[in-house]
Amino acid sequence: MKGKKSDPEFVSSFIQESINKGFCNSNEIVDRARKLISKIDEDIIIAENGKKIRSKLLDVINTFDSLKKSKSEESDYLQFFDLKYPNICKMICDMIKSSSNTLKMQYMGKDIYEYNFSIKQLLEAKILSGNKDNLICGERFNEYIKYFERKC
Repeated sequence: MKGKKSDPEFVSSFIQESINKGFCNSNEIVDRARKLISKIDEDIIIAENGKKIRSKLLDVINTFDSLKKSKSEESDYLQFFDLKYPNICKMICDMIKSSSNTLKMQYMGKDIYEYNFSIKQLLEAKILSGNKDNLICGERFNEYIKYFERKC
């Protein structure tokens, strides 16, 4: 190539290799070099197209990964959908939140069945923890509060 220094060692080794492969004269050796250049050029084009497609394939992967992540977040909240009296559950959690994270079990003026059932569900969902006298925030309390705020 013009403007570049040639590599005499490579030229010598290429000629020697060509002779060993049965290319006997200079025209055959030059034709072999041209064919190899064409093959390399094709490979470069394929690689460049591959790079374009690769980035688009990464977009596909990222799309599905983000969908998987959002679906897993939704599945984390599935148990919250099963709460039969969500407004009562939210009220109980708000009272615990506002009373330094504890709540003495007492009747709050709602239907006693709904109130007790809601507490039972909150305990089963690990939103609340505690015993028959005191209720405290459970391991999923903050997650439930975030869910409820997001829902409203």
